[in-house]
Parts: sequence; C-alpha cells; structure tokens
Amino acid sequence: MDNESDKLSLLGKLKLFLAALGVSLNFIYLLVIIAFPLSIPIIFFVLAALGVSLKLIFLLAIFIFPVSIPIIFFLNDGLFSPPKEIVVNSNGEIPGLLRRLSEKIHGDKFWESQLTKIRNEIIKEESIPFEQAKRKQESEEMMKKVYAENPSLRPKLTLAEKLRRRADELEKKESERHIEKLRQERIKNLNEIKQFIERKLGSR
Repeated sequence: MDNESDKLSLLGKLKLFLAALGVSLNFIYLLVIIAFPLSIPIIFFVLAALGVSLKLIFLLAIFIFPVSIPIIFFLNDGLFSPPKEIVVNSNGEIPGLLRRLSEKIHGDKFWESQLTKIRNEIIKEESIPFEQAKRKQESEEMMKKVYAENPSLRPKLTLAEKLRRRADELEKKESERHIEKLRQERIKNLNEIKQFIERKLGSR
C-alpha cells in the first residue's frame, strides 16, 4: 500500500514538474503515440541481438503494434469521454491538441461537462471560509473544554514566548490574506469561464 502511495506521489510530482515547465501531458501522449511505433524496430533489433527467436519477435510485432495505439488513446483523458478536469481557460480557449479534439468529438457534452465541473468548483471554493471557520470554532471549543477540565494543561508562557506566538499569529494572518487573495482570483477566473460556456451553450 505504501509503495502504491509513493508511486502516486511520484506521478503527482512529475505532473507538477511538467506543468511548471509548461509541458502539456496531452503533448506527451502525442509524442508517445508517434515515438512508440518508431521505437519498435529498435526494440526488436535488441531482442534479436540477445538471441531471441525471430519468429517470436515477429509474433510480438504482429500483436503489439495494432494493440498499442488504441491503448494509448484509451488511457488519454478526454477522447472517449469528456475530460475529468477543467481544461478551458478564462479566455474560452482549450489548450492542447487532444483536448481540442475531445471538444470536436463530444461537442455540447464537452461544454456541459466543463460547466458542471466549474459550478462544483465554485461552490467548493466559496465554502472554504465557512469550513475553516467551523473547524476553528470546533478546535477552540475543544481546547476550552480540555482546559476547563484540566487547568494544569493550560500553557504558562514567558514574555518571550508570548511575543513569539504573537509574531507567529501575524505571519499566519499574512499568509491567510495571500491565500484568500488567490482564492478570490480563482473564483473570479472560474466565473469568467462559466459565463463564457453559458453564453456558448445558450447561443446554440
């Protein structure tokens, strides 16, 4: 189980790294689709050099080549069903060749799926302050109860510790303001995409 988590973590890090470089995963899929058939002769040459039977190599070639392309396409998100994530940007553009192909294949279903995902994401983003306030209140109430039942557990801070705690609180508030700004920007961005899609679907 831990190994699977590590693998997923590595895949997540790889995606973030590629995204930071501006590399589209769909572009990578396209490269794989092109490169895989080209690499087959090299693989078979290596197998032959290792003494693998030519008959077995030909059988592998007959089996692998037709099967490989559909598998790669099947694994790609967006071709056989609308993408599972939000892929439209605030300008109404669809970055990535295969994602644009997905829009051509699925038509209105693509846009309806995107609209549903965006609406859900807006609800999620807008609920964050309420969820945070709720958790904070629950935590404070729990600590009050603990200290009421066990007064000796209440920390006795020195002046230096109080000053340090105050500095930490100020730093935390500054961080929260930055996160809140990003959240508001994301909501604005999502609303722009939502309005674009609603206009697009409404005009049909």
